[in-house]
Amino acid sequence: MAKLYTKEERIEDLKLAEEVGTAAAVQRLGIKEGTIYGWRARDKTSPRSILVGRKLSR
Repeated sequence: MAKLYTKEERIEDLKLAEEVGTAAAVQRLGIKEGTIYGWRARDKTSPRSILVGRKLSR
């Protein structure tokens, strides 16, 4: 069964991915890269995006 993440967990995981890079973050967190990319894509479409004005690491 897939783990459900809270909004706060997603925000913290996205921040970590920005700080250390996606590859390093998914290794630390034990999640798939697609999870981070999906959260990032959905967050960009949100009017309350945590990523507004931030440079994303790729």
